[in-house]
Amino acid sequence: MTDPVLVPARENVERIVSCRDWVEILVAVNLAFEPIVGRLMKTELLARNAQRHGDAVTPLVLASAHADTERHRAATAELVRLADVIEDLGYVRPDGKTLIGQPALDLDRLWTIDDIRAIGYEVKDPLA
Repeated sequence: MTDPVLVPARENVERIVSCRDWVEILVAVNLAFEPIVGRLMKTELLARNAQRHGDAVTPLVLASAHADTERHRAATAELVRLADVIEDLGYVRPDGKTLIGQPALDLDRLWTIDDIRAIGYEVKDPLA
C-alpha cells in the first residue's frame, strides 16, 4: 500500500480506524468512503474481472453486497436526519445545544446538536 496511487485510500482507512466515535465511523464509511472506494472496487475490479474469467458466482455475491451497502447507507442517512428529531422531541439540554442522555465517556467533549448538523449529509427523497 505504498504505491502513490493507493496512499490516499490507505490514509483515509487509517483515519477511520483511529476514530473513537462510532457515529463518525458510520458516516465516514457508509456515506463517504464506501460510495467512492467500495463501489469502485466492486464494479471495476471484481465484477469486470469476474465476467472476463467466466466467474458466475462473484456477480451474485456482489449483488448481495450491493444490497447490504445500500441498506447501510440508508440507515446512516436516517441517523444523520436525527438532529431534527432530537430538537423536535426536546432532547437538548437548556444550553440549546448539548444532547441529553449521552454516556460520559469524555466530559470535556459532549455531543451537541451542531455536531450532528455538521455532518452535512443531505438526504434526498428518491421518489421526488
